[in-house]
Amino acid sequence: MARIAHMPHIYREKPHKDKKTGKLIDKQRYEYRRRWPRDVKPAIGKDWFVYKFPQRISEPMANELEPYVTIKFQEVCAAVRANRPVPVLDMRGYSDAIISGFHPAPYTSGPFNQSRIQMMPISTPGLVEVGGGTYLLDDDPVPVLPVLAGLTLDQALTDWKAVHAKSYGGWRDKTAEDKAEAAKRRAAASLFAYMGTCDLGVLKTAKLQEWVDSLDAGQAYYYGNDVKALMSAMHKKNRFGEDRANPAEKLFIPAKPEGDDRLPLLPADAARVLVDARQREPLVRWGQWCAAHTGFITTELVLAEASEIKQIDGVWVWDCRGRKLKSAFRPRVVPLHPSLIAEGFVDYARARGDGMLFDLTDATKASAKLMAHLRGLKIEGRQYVHYSWRHDFTSQLDRFPDKISSALGRVLTGHAAPDVHEKNYIHKHIHEMHDAVKLISYPYERCRH
Repeated sequence: MARIAHMPHIYREKPHKDKKTGKLIDKQRYEYRRRWPRDVKPAIGKDWFVYKFPQRISEPMANELEPYVTIKFQEVCAAVRANRPVPVLDMRGYSDAIISGFHPAPYTSGPFNQSRIQMMPISTPGLVEVGGGTYLLDDDPVPVLPVLAGLTLDQALTDWKAVHAKSYGGWRDKTAEDKAEAAKRRAAASLFAYMGTCDLGVLKTAKLQEWVDSLDAGQAYYYGNDVKALMSAMHKKNRFGEDRANPAEKLFIPAKPEGDDRLPLLPADAARVLVDARQREPLVRWGQWCAAHTGFITTELVLAEASEIKQIDGVWVWDCRGRKLKSAFRPRVVPLHPSLIAEGFVDYARARGDGMLFDLTDATKASAKLMAHLRGLKIEGRQYVHYSWRHDFTSQLDRFPDKISSALGRVLTGHAAPDVHEKNYIHKHIHEMHDAVKLISYPYERCRH
């Protein structure tokens, strides 16, 4: 099932074949899907919560209605946790309620007919698929055409994108923009569910702080900062009025949880990954090796063209200055480590011709493959991920302060210069950078040499 515009919970309903004619039927419907929380799932008995929008609801309307459905989802979870009645309707007819106290909704009678999904008028309660043919009826319908809030989420996202474009010059690619927007929508959905409103214009600092304090440490950090970014962007656009301060300006956000910090791979694990990668498909084989010896992240790897691997002043380099990366400092030239050349990476790149370096250019799917390789080798823990290679690359450069200056390290990793002096007046020669990269090593290399 394809995901629509990388939104957190809105999907296009999967087309299906008609049992009689065999023709493929695509009703172009949208649905809201998300997993039941772990503490609610045993009572529901199913994995997924699914709200099916009527056929007349378009993709933009479904995205606009998402916060309202999230509020209803949270209400159902709260009912289960409080042991309150939860009505359930089975496709074969009425079944016993999951929790006692269920009474059928008055507009339903007799065995369930699947065609009622399309025939239900806007004014009827929402039809929610719990999974496996089980449906939940809500007596308080999700409004199909709600009265829009004064300051909507879509307005906040528009302002945030405009501020981001002015500050950073745009996005490196559509995937990065969609992922960032999805994170903001997830945070807003949590906020709306807690507040019981989708109007960002009526929120007060004290209530926002209550919401942040109600979240666990990880959510408080990420969701809190995402909402703060949205509110800040709206304030810069004077959405709150000239005489009103930003309600999120003084919001206290807890520090990032320690367990979320990325760490370099342990030396023995790094060696195991690189040795095992030799037997894998090109994306994994070179994705691990290149990340280890260049500090590139997944998007920088999979969005590369083969022509970026070239010679400058007799040195093989990876020149990614011709494309937009994570920030204005990321497009850079990194000399290839001798081990990459010895392993045959240059030959692989030249064989790709003028095309992309890898067949898979979806960073999310590529990241999943690279992470699956790490986890398959029993490298566990949230702090040990593919991004750990960047930490390792940076840390190794820092181990040679007498040979690699901080400025040179920032040039190689694509980190921001601290001042105008370094940004505009300090330049590094390609051979100087090459000598620095050659200092990086892993246990398998030290053993071999």
